[in-house]
Amino acid sequence: MFRGIADRRWLAFGVLLAALSGCGSNTTAGRVSAGTTTRGAAESQRCKPAVRGFRICYTVDRDDQIRDSGVFSHGQGGWTELAGTPGAVFDDGNWWRRVVPSPDRRTLLLEWLGPCDLHFTFLFSVRTHELTEFLLPSNSRALGWSADGQARIRLLTRFEDYRSDTHDLRRVFRPGIYTVDPVTHAITRERSSPAGSEC
Repeated sequence: MFRGIADRRWLAFGVLLAALSGCGSNTTAGRVSAGTTTRGAAESQRCKPAVRGFRICYTVDRDDQIRDSGVFSHGQGGWTELAGTPGAVFDDGNWWRRVVPSPDRRTLLLEWLGPCDLHFTFLFSVRTHELTEFLLPSNSRALGWSADGQARIRLLTRFEDYRSDTHDLRRVFRPGIYTVDPVTHAITRERSSPAGSEC
């Protein structure tokens, strides 16, 4: 299941990503080199370890371009995919970059590398398999977890949160370090930090 805490229109986000896909970094960023498991003449799967018990895999075509990406966990039955590509608005050639389990390992803080080297952060519930995005389409990085079990992200670009029903501006998030409650998804500003690139 995929949902977002910010009331943003995914259609608008898809248009934004389509525009960004023209940036020159997308082609070279789509190349990976790791251990390869061949699926067929047209594509193969490549995986790399993320942290203990988790790995990130990519489906790569014959031109060595990424077509899909997933986060996998290891259990008694072997490797199982937890999270795939986060929605149709995310184009081919981009992938999961970072996996950071919570201290109780019930939630994963994930970072997706998108077009133009923009990064997007998500929380993934290991129990419900619910994937929740934060502050899209702003550029953000996954930092890790606080001692009290809050996810920490760095927001690099300004984000304006609008109500879905009235389209009124509800809250402005400025560049800085934020904590996210993995249960309530409440976002709290921790401190300011320098802004980053928008592409």
